Amino acid sequence: MISVTVDRRRLEDPLVAFDEYLGRVRGVCAGTRRNYVEHVRAFLQAVLVGAAGTGTEIGPREVGSSSVS
Repeated sequence: MISVTVDRRRLEDPLVAFDEYLGRVRGVCAGTRRNYVEHVRAFLQAVLVGAAGTGTEIGPREVGSSSVS
C-alpha cells in the first residue's frame, strides 16, 4: 500500500515526476504520457476527495473501485 498525505497544492509534484519517469526511463511518447498523467490525476482526485489534510492509504480496494473515466 502507498501511504499518502493529501495536499492538493502538491498533487502536481508527483504527477510531474511520473511524467518525467515515463519519458526518460520508459521512453513513452509525449501524447501517451499526457493521457497517463490525466488518468492518474483523475484517479487521485477521485480517491482523495474529502481526505484533505489526513493520511490515507491507496490499496487494491481503491484501485478496483475507482470509477474514473
